[in-house]
Amino acid sequence: MDAATSPLLTDLYQLNMIQAYLDHGKTETAVFEFFMRKLPARRGFLVAAGLEQVLEFLEELRFSANDIDWLARTGRFGKNMLDHLAGLRFTGDVHAMPEGTVVFADEPILRITAPLPQAQLIETRIINILHFQTLIASKAARMRLAARALMGSLLGLGESIERVADDADHEAIDVDALRRVADRAYDSGLSDLEQEVRHGTFLREEALRHWQTFVGADQMTRFFSEGIGRLRGAIQAAFRPATAPVREVRAATTDDLLAAARFQAAEAARRTAGTWSDWPGMGPAVSADAELWLPSPDFDERLRGRLDGWIDSIVADIQERGGPKRTLARGGTLGVNVLGTGVMLASFLHTGGLTGAEVGVAAATAFLNQKLLGALFGEAAMTELVSDARQRLQELLTTTFDEERARFELLLPPDGALSRAADELRAEIQRGLTVEASDFNPLRVVRSRK
Repeated sequence: MDAATSPLLTDLYQLNMIQAYLDHGKTETAVFEFFMRKLPARRGFLVAAGLEQVLEFLEELRFSANDIDWLARTGRFGKNMLDHLAGLRFTGDVHAMPEGTVVFADEPILRITAPLPQAQLIETRIINILHFQTLIASKAARMRLAARALMGSLLGLGESIERVADDADHEAIDVDALRRVADRAYDSGLSDLEQEVRHGTFLREEALRHWQTFVGADQMTRFFSEGIGRLRGAIQAAFRPATAPVREVRAATTDDLLAAARFQAAEAARRTAGTWSDWPGMGPAVSADAELWLPSPDFDERLRGRLDGWIDSIVADIQERGGPKRTLARGGTLGVNVLGTGVMLASFLHTGGLTGAEVGVAAATAFLNQKLLGALFGEAAMTELVSDARQRLQELLTTTFDEERARFELLLPPDGALSRAADELRAEIQRGLTVEASDFNPLRVVRSRK
């Protein structure tokens, strides 16, 4: 059986009706129309299709000897019908909408005008063909329309997306400006703090006097004037570790440096928050967070821990550098903590650039402290110890100020993120513009018979 043309692809109902027509002499011309009474939900139209397959079916319509034999064996049909079907050919007329025509409810897609038995026989097969082909064509047409609508939307969105990309670029400029404000504020605060550290101006005079008294005994002053060699020999007699104000000087120095750092961090936070609060879009977030206007709540704890670690690193450095030499032996009576305190103060104190009242305490303390360290370590080793200590102090202060600045950074998108987003949006626009609507063309209309 040829699935495309076999007349047995029908309902038993149709065959029974033909038998009834023949039995009652009903062979006059009849008209059958194919249409949809009601369109599916959310479907405004259908696309007519299937005419090609219908015409092919009608042109090839005939019952083979095997078909007649099978019908005879069923015992359902009389000889008059079997003889009629054996010589059956389609002799009617077909009127149809052209392939691809848009149709609506209650509009005939196809009309068959033929003798009643013929029109009845072909009804089921024509319904199958037209239904399936129209369904496929209508679906393809909707896909095409949807694709065109999508393309139109994408093209229409091009300008909007471009405006979004421009906004992202402008926002990136604003973000960079905000970031520079914070950078300048904290870099300036750190620079001012470094100046205080470099000149020791943050140190309290009381602490300096304690250390000056310790290293400035009368006999030490005489030894300095008589030569370093004699000073080394007199260290053991001149000092008593128990009298060294190590704890007091360390505590005072840490407190003073912490206070100076906190002040500069507070100024940087105030300048940054003040400027940011006037910036459109950023003001509410900054104004709502009171902590941004001050150093972090754990600022003191973090920095004090780092300063204690820094002082301990000086002691460890002295032990490491002094071991291979005879440094520790020379200063054994003083103790490594005393030496560490001396190096610590040497990181802040020097005689250059001090004038006026500063000369009285800071310069004298710096002079005596450096003489003592030079006598114990030698000038080169002392310079290296002090330089390394200063470098480590600079690093811990930088780390602390970077952490403070990072609080503001959290309010901003990652560096470069907005510019990358703008570039990606424009790239998507370009990719969309290269897609032609014809690329979305699932509709393949079958050829039509003239």
